[in-house]
Amino acid sequence: MSILSWNCLGLGTPWAVQALKKVIRKEDFSLVFLMETKLIVEEMKRVQREIGWVQGIVVASKGRSGGLALLWKPEIKVTVRFINRWYIDVVIDSGGDIGEWRLTWFYGNPITHKRTESWETLKCLGQQINKPWACSWFTWAVDRRDFGCIKEGIDRALGTMEWRRKFPRAKLYHVANSASNHCVLVLRLDQAPQQTKRRAKLFRFESMWLKHDQCKEVVKEAWESGLLM
Repeated sequence: MSILSWNCLGLGTPWAVQALKKVIRKEDFSLVFLMETKLIVEEMKRVQREIGWVQGIVVASKGRSGGLALLWKPEIKVTVRFINRWYIDVVIDSGGDIGEWRLTWFYGNPITHKRTESWETLKCLGQQINKPWACSWFTWAVDRRDFGCIKEGIDRALGTMEWRRKFPRAKLYHVANSASNHCVLVLRLDQAPQQTKRRAKLFRFESMWLKHDQCKEVVKEAWESGLLM
């Protein structure tokens, strides 16, 4: 299973929708989370139809700020538990030995002095459901220096130890794109372990072989038979 999470910074133009299509075509994603859509529900539903992901839940933007959307494939069993303008919290049933686990997408308040409220909200969410839990966190870090104000997007994913035991090979990738200053987060839950390619053994000639009585005959035979050494 692969999960895409992206702060797309608005889907109100045809160019932005095409950029989204390009992103989701790159991999067979099971769930797609979008934030800062800057769309009301009806507008986001039109985007869903255009990209072919009609199943999901939408949180409308406030004016042209904010806006969340969580989309998933029909075969994915998703139960939405908590939702508001800052987060979407769901339980996913993967069946089999994995069973149910929890996934939260959380947008930290961009206003610095309100970050404490965001942390308190996240802590409360963590106490609501006792299941293996992973959380994608999106926010900004602000660094004020002599030459101005620098903002840095901080997009990360965290998982409890119980969740990590469920998905020991899970890996998060940050994929750069030209449509947003935020990377696309790609979480691959069943990432296969990388297989180390065995390097071909190099042939090294040893000068001591020249002292062997049969060296000349072996080389001559190999040369005439076309044997690669």
